[in-house]
Amino acid sequence: MNGNATIRHAGTALLAITGLEAPVVVPSMWFDEQLEVSRKRLRLPRGLLQRVAGVHERRWWDADTAFDDAAIAAGITVTPIPGASAILAALVASGLSATAFTFLGFLPRAATERRAAAQWVLASPHTVVLYEAPPRVADLLQTLAAAGGAERRAVAHDDLDGAVAICIGERRYTHRSASGHHDAAARRASALREEGTSVRDTVRHLQKEFGVARNEAYRLAQGT
Repeated sequence: MNGNATIRHAGTALLAITGLEAPVVVPSMWFDEQLEVSRKRLRLPRGLLQRVAGVHERRWWDADTAFDDAAIAAGITVTPIPGASAILAALVASGLSATAFTFLGFLPRAATERRAAAQWVLASPHTVVLYEAPPRVADLLQTLAAAGGAERRAVAHDDLDGAVAICIGERRYTHRSASGHHDAAARRASALREEGTSVRDTVRHLQKEFGVARNEAYRLAQGT
């Protein structure tokens, strides 16, 4: 077997195989766009890579997808094992993004300072992990909701020492929920095509203006 490493198993059995397709569709046309300058300089036709390789599209994972995200999507149960850091166990069990996170411990008890700290938590673009005593968990969540965090996801996890670890999900900048939002993105893509904008630049516009996922942006940019 060719490769950087070869692993040979003995006395083992394969119990199951789970397959999962990566969600981001990248057509061969995307590579044409990336190599447009070189392709024109060499006088190579569009679609040459697709014709030579026989590959119409590839599937990639989003840049921030972790191994446990893919495992969960495939229906595999991921069980965090408590260790030296209860914070990490709570974060993994929460299912929230752990690409970057901030641990603040206990928020101040005084009402004014507590509200100010809640505003700081909600201003953070990353996941935030807090500690709170069990009787005050509901009050903390109400404080965060009143500060504007009603749309942020929160997950509480019982800690080993009697405190509760509360994970506040990262801030989302997208507003793609309404069907009218998708229609607006489609109209914008159509207008850009009529203006002769390249597929690559159209995708960038759609992602920046509407928060459209990359595979959907490519579909709209190509008018398919």
